[in-house]
Formats: sequence, structure tokens, C-alpha cells
Amino acid sequence: MSGDTAARRMKEIHTAKSAWVVTWVGASGVPADPLVAVMNYRRTSESVRDFVEQFYIVGAYDSRAKLLFAKRSKDNPFRAHLHAFERIICGSGPFLYARRVTDLRYANNQLTWSEPRSTDELRKELIDLGFLRE
Repeated sequence: MSGDTAARRMKEIHTAKSAWVVTWVGASGVPADPLVAVMNYRRTSESVRDFVEQFYIVGAYDSRAKLLFAKRSKDNPFRAHLHAFERIICGSGPFLYARRVTDLRYANNQLTWSEPRSTDELRKELIDLGFLRE
């Protein structure tokens, strides 16, 4: 592929209906580009949780701690936790946040997406449908 073709291809609009998105979130310490990863929507929440936890370990701990947590993962004070409706949180100030998003669109050198509805909205809908009790 020539350089001209590659440059043209980078300017094209790319879309996806759904994907896992992992970002840094927090009041301080968040990088200028908080996007960590975009992963295939078919990945299980457990595999995304494992990725998020390992990514946090790589950036947050020294070699000794990495070895310790490889031997005994339950000693890790910042394990990744899978919350209701496939939200994954790992770390502290800033922390990693993974979730399934929709309507991804890459255009003009920027990736945008639609966030999932809030936990409260989803819970209310399930209560209204009779799947959950208050």
C-alpha cells in the first residue's frame, strides 16, 4: 500500500455497532488521551476484566509487586471488579473503566461512541418489566 493510499484510508470514516472500550477515569492523573483499548464486542466480560487488571498492574506496580501478584493474585489491592451490567472497574485515582459501548465512529482523527445507559436506568427498566423486585 502506498503512502498516499494509507493516508487516504486513515481519513476514511470507520464504524462499529458495538465494542468494549477501556478508559482512564478520575479527578486527576488521567492522561490527555484517556482511551486505553477498544476490544471486540464478542470478548467475554471475564477476559476483559483480566485484561484490565493486567494493564493496571503493568503501569502501577514495580517488578517486585508484579512477581508477588503473579504468584498470589488475591494479594493485589486493586483487583478488577465486574459490576452489574458489565461494567469493570480497576484501580484508584485514576482508575480503569471498561464497558460495552455502541455506535463507535472514527472520523477526523477522533473516535466517538455512545455510552451505555446508567445502572439506575437499566435497573428501573428491569423492575418495570417485572424481572427485578425493588
